[in-house]
Amino acid sequence: MTRALAALVGIALAAPAAAQSPEPSKGYESTVHARPRRDDGDPVLVLSARELQQRGAQNLKEALDLIPEVQIRQGGMGTRLDVRGAKQRSILLLLDGIPIDEPYNGAFELSSIPITDIVEIRVQLAPASPLEGPGGDGGIVEVFTLRATGDRRIDGRVVGGTQPYGEGAVTGRAPLVRSGALALRASAGAHFSDAGYPVAGANMTTATFFDRDHQEYAALRLEYATARARVTGDVWYGHRAYYIPPTDLTGVLLQNITGQDAMRAVVGSEIFARGFRLAVGGYGELLSQSTDFYTDYTQSTKVSRQKLIDGRAGIAAQLDRPWRVRDVRIRFSARLSVDGEGARIAQTSLPVTSGISTFGELALGARVDWRGLRVDAAVGGLLPFGNPSAAWPEAKVTVGVRPWRGLTVLLIGARKGRLPTIRELYDPIQGNPKLSPEFVWHGEVQFQARPHPLLGLHFSGYFRRIDGTIRLDPTTGGGMGNMNALNANLDTINVRGCETGFDVARERVVGGGFTYVFEDAYSLTLGNQPIANFPNHKIDAYVSSTVWRKRLGALARVRFVSERLVQSSVLPRYTLLELDVWARLSSTIRASLRVDNLTNATYQLLPGLNALGTTATATVEGVWE
Repeated sequence: MTRALAALVGIALAAPAAAQSPEPSKGYESTVHARPRRDDGDPVLVLSARELQQRGAQNLKEALDLIPEVQIRQGGMGTRLDVRGAKQRSILLLLDGIPIDEPYNGAFELSSIPITDIVEIRVQLAPASPLEGPGGDGGIVEVFTLRATGDRRIDGRVVGGTQPYGEGAVTGRAPLVRSGALALRASAGAHFSDAGYPVAGANMTTATFFDRDHQEYAALRLEYATARARVTGDVWYGHRAYYIPPTDLTGVLLQNITGQDAMRAVVGSEIFARGFRLAVGGYGELLSQSTDFYTDYTQSTKVSRQKLIDGRAGIAAQLDRPWRVRDVRIRFSARLSVDGEGARIAQTSLPVTSGISTFGELALGARVDWRGLRVDAAVGGLLPFGNPSAAWPEAKVTVGVRPWRGLTVLLIGARKGRLPTIRELYDPIQGNPKLSPEFVWHGEVQFQARPHPLLGLHFSGYFRRIDGTIRLDPTTGGGMGNMNALNANLDTINVRGCETGFDVARERVVGGGFTYVFEDAYSLTLGNQPIANFPNHKIDAYVSSTVWRKRLGALARVRFVSERLVQSSVLPRYTLLELDVWARLSSTIRASLRVDNLTNATYQLLPGLNALGTTATATVEGVWE
């Protein structure tokens, strides 16, 4: 059964970002915080470091954009990630096991995570298990980075683009003792971009909005590892300035993040003794941010300035114990976590507001493998310490069956909730401290087949019911989309969809694949299009070639996105063509060229904001080990 489900990693994606076995494998990836064990059989989408190098992805945003089932878009809090209609505040975004979404907004700027240290990205489209702790009712995006222990290694990266865009990054690691048990990893980098977007200015005149973005970051990791234990400590600091476009619902207020300073510290350990695995971790993060608000893309009128300070901290412990009785394998798990987050918001002409949210979760789970059957189940309870009466139960069950060789059937059921973000509760204008949690009921069936080593097929059908949807209340503040409307728990939203496709001869002389995604949503009070920026149809197809003993390759990708409703406007459908070419120049140096929007198609990201035309990005990376 393990082998059968492991095939999911190789066949679940018929897209150009199809899952591959991670190139450095388990000897490189690292989980610092206490999380359940990651197994090859988990039904997830996988992007390896090799895939990211070949495709020329520069950051997490571009990496996730390679997955057809994931939608990357411009939204109210910057570049955002949607999964099956779930917005980013419902997606658990983890970096080495640590939640990194910004506490106030419940979101994170995806383009701020560079590729340099990333070993593997795993995406789960179904809700998170209670064993993952709070959040994740819309799925999980998990980023694994390079371990500090291992052979000496230097990874250097230089990037240039026509946007314009420039990046430089370097990562190095080295043992501190002769045995290699204690080691240090250090990273540093910076990027700058100043893309000019065509926009509609005052009186519908044509103008250009220059989306200037710069970031500098540095990180250190100290790791001690033996056969029975591992202890890791991380510190990270980053400074950034960038723009945030208007929201999907409200077509006003461009935000200029004039300065953002973020810090994060993590300590985690993993101990193996007498068949038990105990993982314990703690983290803390702090962000200080200044924001100027403008009425439109021309930035002719500044309406206010905001000073935000927010932070988050948490501790967790995970205990696993496997058993084997003849041909039956069983693993029991338990996890306890306590997290807290808070923010202070000072904005021009508004009273200073602040808020704190603390919560804990206890979860128990078990997995059973027997011949062609796998059952993975977990139950848990989340307790908001500030409102104990709002505690709720969560559960997830995954059943995998292999009726015959080459075919795997998965059944997934889950109930998962999320607490309101600090912004939804305490925003000076739209906040509502009386908000209740938002809950998701999820059911899904997956079919994965590989009738031949060169052919993979997949199909997923799902239904999600979102209860207590947190949105701006159309009955307050002058209607939906008005900046003075209050957040409220609105009506239930029903979401349904399917994803199907195939891939042929992956990484051969000639290969290709196709993915089709259908999804829609309905609500009694919000109508037939209750989720903004939610296209009903998406098509992703590619043709690839790998030659000269896998030293040279190319991939052409076509993407189609149907109409979607944004800010009460229907944006037209569009089709894009992308080209990626890569070459291994030597045993240590790799180069790639990526051309986006090859046909120079004109389409809208948001009303009044057109996408860039044809752009090219070149990357040269060297790894010495």
